[in-house]
Amino acid sequence: MALIKPKEAQVVRDRFEKEMEKEVHIIAFTTKDQQKCQYCDLTIQLLEEVASFAPDKIQLQVWDGDQNSQKVQEYGMDHFPGFVIRPFDQRAIQVKFYGIPSGHEFRTLLDDIILVSQGATPDLSPSVMAKVQSISTPTKIQVFITPTCPYCTKAVLMAHQFAMINPMISGEMVEAMEFPELSARYGVSSVPQIVINDGKHSFVGAQPEESFIAEVLKGL
Repeated sequence: MALIKPKEAQVVRDRFEKEMEKEVHIIAFTTKDQQKCQYCDLTIQLLEEVASFAPDKIQLQVWDGDQNSQKVQEYGMDHFPGFVIRPFDQRAIQVKFYGIPSGHEFRTLLDDIILVSQGATPDLSPSVMAKVQSISTPTKIQVFITPTCPYCTKAVLMAHQFAMINPMISGEMVEAMEFPELSARYGVSSVPQIVINDGKHSFVGAQPEESFIAEVLKGL
Protein backbone atom coordinates (compact mmCIF):
# COMPACT_ATOMS: atom_id res chain seq x y z
CA MET A 1 0.00 0.00 0.00
CA ALA A 2 1.40 3.38 -1.01
CA LEU A 3 2.36 5.80 1.74
CA ILE A 4 1.76 8.85 -0.43
CA LYS A 5 -1.86 9.31 -1.45
CA PRO A 6 -2.62 9.76 -5.18
CA LYS A 7 -3.66 13.41 -4.90
CA GLU A 8 -0.52 14.32 -2.95
CA ALA A 9 1.60 12.22 -5.31
CA GLN A 10 0.42 14.28 -8.28
CA VAL A 11 1.30 17.50 -6.46
CA VAL A 12 4.81 16.17 -5.84
CA ARG A 13 5.21 15.07 -9.49
CA ASP A 14 4.13 18.49 -10.71
CA ARG A 15 6.47 20.26 -8.33
CA PHE A 16 9.44 18.10 -9.32
CA GLU A 17 8.68 18.64 -13.02
CA LYS A 18 8.51 22.42 -12.63
CA GLU A 19 11.30 23.03 -10.11
CA MET A 20 13.95 20.30 -10.36
CA GLU A 21 16.93 21.04 -12.57
CA LYS A 22 19.79 18.57 -12.17
CA GLU A 23 20.01 15.02 -10.85
CA VAL A 24 19.96 14.41 -7.12
CA HIS A 25 21.40 11.41 -5.29
CA ILE A 26 19.81 10.00 -2.13
CA ILE A 27 22.03 7.53 -0.27
CA ALA A 28 20.13 5.64 2.42
CA PHE A 29 21.26 3.26 5.15
CA THR A 30 19.19 0.67 6.99
CA THR A 31 19.59 -2.45 9.12
CA LYS A 32 17.65 -5.70 9.16
CA ASP A 33 17.51 -5.56 12.96
CA GLN A 34 13.94 -4.37 13.49
CA GLN A 35 14.57 -3.81 17.20
CA LYS A 36 17.17 -1.19 16.30
CA CYS A 37 15.29 0.20 13.32
CA GLN A 38 11.53 -0.01 13.60
CA TYR A 39 10.95 2.43 10.72
CA CYS A 40 13.66 1.31 8.30
CA ASP A 41 11.28 -0.40 5.88
CA LEU A 42 8.81 2.50 5.90
CA THR A 43 11.59 5.04 5.36
CA ILE A 44 12.90 3.18 2.32
CA GLN A 45 9.38 2.75 0.95
CA LEU A 46 8.78 6.49 1.27
CA LEU A 47 12.06 7.30 -0.49
CA GLU A 48 11.29 4.82 -3.27
CA GLU A 49 7.90 6.42 -3.85
CA VAL A 50 9.43 9.91 -3.91
CA ALA A 51 12.17 8.80 -6.33
CA SER A 52 9.55 7.25 -8.63
CA PHE A 53 7.98 10.69 -9.15
CA ALA A 54 11.14 11.91 -10.94
CA PRO A 55 13.00 8.76 -12.10
CA ASP A 56 15.21 10.72 -14.47
CA LYS A 57 16.25 13.21 -11.76
CA ILE A 58 16.41 11.24 -8.49
CA GLN A 59 18.84 8.37 -8.00
CA LEU A 60 18.25 6.33 -4.83
CA GLN A 61 20.88 3.99 -3.40
CA VAL A 62 20.12 1.82 -0.36
CA TRP A 63 22.83 0.17 1.74
CA ASP A 64 22.65 -2.31 4.59
CA GLY A 65 24.61 -0.43 7.22
CA ASP A 66 25.56 -3.59 9.13
CA GLN A 67 27.20 -5.12 6.06
CA ASN A 68 28.72 -1.99 4.52
CA SER A 69 30.67 -0.31 7.30
CA GLN A 70 32.98 1.36 4.78
CA LYS A 71 30.03 3.10 3.14
CA VAL A 72 28.65 4.09 6.54
CA GLN A 73 31.99 5.69 7.37
CA GLU A 74 32.27 7.30 3.94
CA TYR A 75 28.94 9.09 4.34
CA GLY A 76 29.31 9.70 8.08
CA MET A 77 26.05 8.03 9.04
CA ASP A 78 25.55 7.55 12.79
CA HIS A 79 22.08 6.00 13.03
CA PHE A 80 19.59 3.88 11.06
CA PRO A 81 17.42 4.65 9.23
CA GLY A 82 19.41 7.52 7.85
CA PHE A 83 20.04 9.09 4.48
CA VAL A 84 21.96 11.91 2.89
CA ILE A 85 21.01 14.06 -0.11
CA ARG A 86 23.74 15.14 -2.53
CA PRO A 87 24.00 16.89 -5.91
CA PHE A 88 24.46 14.96 -9.15
CA ASP A 89 28.23 15.50 -8.98
CA GLN A 90 28.29 13.88 -5.50
CA ARG A 91 29.75 17.03 -3.94
CA ALA A 92 30.14 16.08 -0.29
CA ILE A 93 27.48 18.21 1.35
CA GLN A 94 26.09 16.75 4.56
CA VAL A 95 22.32 17.15 4.33
CA LYS A 96 21.12 14.28 6.54
CA PHE A 97 17.89 12.79 7.82
CA TYR A 98 17.73 10.31 10.70
CA GLY A 99 14.29 8.74 10.91
CA ILE A 100 11.34 8.84 8.55
CA PRO A 101 10.55 12.35 7.22
CA SER A 102 6.82 12.08 7.71
CA GLY A 103 4.20 14.65 8.65
CA HIS A 104 5.48 18.20 8.30
CA GLU A 105 9.01 16.94 7.57
CA PHE A 106 7.88 15.45 4.27
CA ARG A 107 7.77 19.01 2.96
CA THR A 108 11.34 19.54 4.16
CA LEU A 109 12.42 16.46 2.21
CA LEU A 110 10.86 17.84 -0.97
CA ASP A 111 12.33 21.31 -0.41
CA ASP A 112 15.80 19.83 0.10
CA ILE A 113 15.62 17.68 -3.02
CA ILE A 114 14.60 20.66 -5.14
CA LEU A 115 17.14 23.01 -3.59
CA VAL A 116 19.97 20.53 -4.10
CA SER A 117 18.86 19.94 -7.70
CA GLN A 118 19.05 23.69 -8.29
CA GLY A 119 22.69 23.81 -7.21
CA ALA A 120 22.46 23.75 -3.41
CA THR A 121 22.75 27.53 -3.22
CA PRO A 122 20.38 28.77 -0.49
CA ASP A 123 19.00 32.29 -0.54
CA LEU A 124 20.44 33.59 2.74
CA SER A 125 21.61 37.09 3.62
CA PRO A 126 25.23 37.98 2.77
CA SER A 127 26.13 38.42 6.45
CA VAL A 128 24.78 34.98 7.37
CA MET A 129 26.48 33.40 4.34
CA ALA A 130 29.80 34.90 5.43
CA LYS A 131 29.44 33.61 8.99
CA VAL A 132 28.51 30.13 7.81
CA GLN A 133 31.41 30.04 5.36
CA SER A 134 33.81 31.17 8.10
CA ILE A 135 33.33 27.94 10.06
CA SER A 136 36.55 25.98 9.58
CA THR A 137 36.13 23.05 11.97
CA PRO A 138 33.73 20.06 11.71
CA THR A 139 30.38 21.21 13.08
CA LYS A 140 27.31 19.08 13.72
CA ILE A 141 23.86 20.67 13.87
CA GLN A 142 21.24 18.16 15.05
CA VAL A 143 17.63 19.32 14.87
CA PHE A 144 15.35 17.12 16.97
CA ILE A 145 11.80 17.06 15.59
CA THR A 146 8.47 15.30 15.72
CA PRO A 147 6.28 14.80 12.64
CA THR A 148 3.46 16.89 14.10
CA CYS A 149 5.63 19.94 14.84
CA PRO A 150 4.80 22.73 12.35
CA TYR A 151 7.81 24.84 13.40
CA CYS A 152 10.42 22.11 13.03
CA THR A 153 10.57 22.28 9.24
CA LYS A 154 12.05 25.78 9.32
CA ALA A 155 14.79 24.75 11.76
CA VAL A 156 15.69 21.60 9.80
CA LEU A 157 15.82 23.47 6.51
CA MET A 158 18.04 26.13 8.07
CA ALA A 159 20.50 23.51 9.32
CA HIS A 160 20.46 21.83 5.90
CA GLN A 161 21.04 25.14 4.12
CA PHE A 162 24.08 25.81 6.31
CA ALA A 163 25.38 22.35 5.35
CA MET A 164 24.89 23.14 1.66
CA ILE A 165 26.98 26.28 2.03
CA ASN A 166 29.84 24.77 4.03
CA PRO A 167 30.90 21.09 3.77
CA MET A 168 32.41 21.34 7.26
CA ILE A 169 28.84 21.46 8.60
CA SER A 170 26.62 18.43 9.02
CA GLY A 171 22.96 19.47 9.13
CA GLU A 172 20.87 16.65 10.58
CA MET A 173 17.17 16.07 11.13
CA VAL A 174 16.65 13.64 14.04
CA GLU A 175 13.19 12.19 14.64
CA ALA A 176 13.08 12.45 18.44
CA MET A 177 10.62 9.60 19.03
CA GLU A 178 12.55 7.16 16.85
CA PHE A 179 15.75 7.78 18.78
CA PRO A 180 14.64 8.06 22.44
CA GLU A 181 18.08 7.32 23.87
CA LEU A 182 19.62 10.11 21.81
CA SER A 183 16.82 12.47 22.81
CA ALA A 184 17.32 11.58 26.48
CA ARG A 185 21.07 12.16 26.20
CA TYR A 186 20.50 15.78 25.20
CA GLY A 187 17.45 16.36 27.39
CA VAL A 188 15.07 16.94 24.50
CA SER A 189 11.73 17.92 26.01
CA SER A 190 10.32 20.23 23.34
CA VAL A 191 10.90 20.59 19.63
CA PRO A 192 12.54 21.80 17.59
CA GLN A 193 15.56 21.46 19.84
CA ILE A 194 18.85 22.16 18.12
CA VAL A 195 21.98 20.52 19.51
CA ILE A 196 25.39 21.79 18.41
CA ASN A 197 28.47 19.55 18.42
CA ASP A 198 27.10 16.75 20.56
CA GLY A 199 25.82 18.97 23.34
CA LYS A 200 28.34 21.79 23.54
CA HIS A 201 25.40 24.12 23.08
CA SER A 202 21.67 23.75 22.44
CA PHE A 203 18.66 25.96 21.91
CA VAL A 204 14.96 25.57 21.23
CA GLY A 205 12.76 27.03 18.54
CA ALA A 206 12.79 27.98 14.87
CA GLN A 207 15.01 31.06 14.92
CA PRO A 208 15.52 33.66 12.18
CA GLU A 209 18.70 33.02 10.20
CA GLU A 210 20.79 35.67 12.04
CA SER A 211 19.80 34.26 15.44
CA PHE A 212 20.27 30.68 14.24
CA ILE A 213 23.88 31.19 13.11
CA ALA A 214 24.64 33.15 16.29
CA GLU A 215 23.50 30.16 18.35
CA VAL A 216 25.50 27.75 16.19
CA LEU A 217 28.66 29.79 16.72
CA LYS A 218 28.22 29.48 20.49
CA GLY A 219 28.77 25.75 20.13
CA LEU A 220 32.13 26.01 18.36
